[in-house]
Amino acid sequence: MLSASEKEKIKVIFLALTQLGEGTEDTRRRVLKQDLITAKHGEGVVDLMIQKLAHERLIVTDKPGETTDKKMAIEVAHEALIREWELLRQWLDQDLANLLQQRKIEALAQDWENSGCKSAYLLVGFRLKEVRTFQKEQALQYPLKNGVYSFCWCWCHYLFGNSHLYCAIQLENFAGNSRQ
Repeated sequence: MLSASEKEKIKVIFLALTQLGEGTEDTRRRVLKQDLITAKHGEGVVDLMIQKLAHERLIVTDKPGETTDKKMAIEVAHEALIREWELLRQWLDQDLANLLQQRKIEALAQDWENSGCKSAYLLVGFRLKEVRTFQKEQALQYPLKNGVYSFCWCWCHYLFGNSHLYCAIQLENFAGNSRQ
């Protein structure tokens, strides 16, 4: 029997492992273990869930039997789970808007990183406000990957120059929402 926390983590894992189709069929998505670890669901819970789900052959990893490597890739064992598992379909339908927003923010952070962290890729204005609002309101349910915090530190530094104290306070407010 699974605890409520374990059931919630299973939901988080399967939502993360689903590539949203946006007009096409949803498919499986490879995710690193480190991207499943959050303030709410620590590494121990993630390891336990990966072990249980892999044992039941619901997910596969690139390092069978290994759960300690944070760079381990995980994916749904078969796309039929995504298409046919009614509970997962319900979760996806309920959480679609927030999942799309979370993935959009993470993609923007990845684009910034891929650009060599150029200031032209930093968010300003409405887009920045949108990210900050999402993080404040959805941090526990839809935590952003750790790399997004570097992205946010840089926009703060870019906007406020060498006011490191102000930037540190802003970043702590931004990141702190995910630990509440």
